[in-house]
Amino acid sequence: MQIVLKTDGILKSILRALLIAWCDDLTDPVVIAAMKLAAKRGGNSFAYLETIFKDWANANIRTVDQARAYEKSKGKRKDNTIPFRKHQSNRYESLFDELRKEGANDQ
Repeated sequence: MQIVLKTDGILKSILRALLIAWCDDLTDPVVIAAMKLAAKRGGNSFAYLETIFKDWANANIRTVDQARAYEKSKGKRKDNTIPFRKHQSNRYESLFDELRKEGANDQ
């Protein structure tokens, strides 16, 4: 896999320094795994890649296996939602109709 930084001069130096810093924080294999994930998801900016880095750093990810398990668990959490039950009342009766009935009963 070849990673190409499409920048020149100082910006390229800054991005290189940022990548090295993330490698120090997360380890080289984890940074490469994040790059692959970003590419797979269509991420086309360093900001998107950094979002993954920050997420994994906050989750204390230190190995590629941990990163895979973490991403898999995130997918399960999204699918593990319980929808609200729909209220089984008369669809045509509104709150105002109920207030009118209460007002009529009070008179």
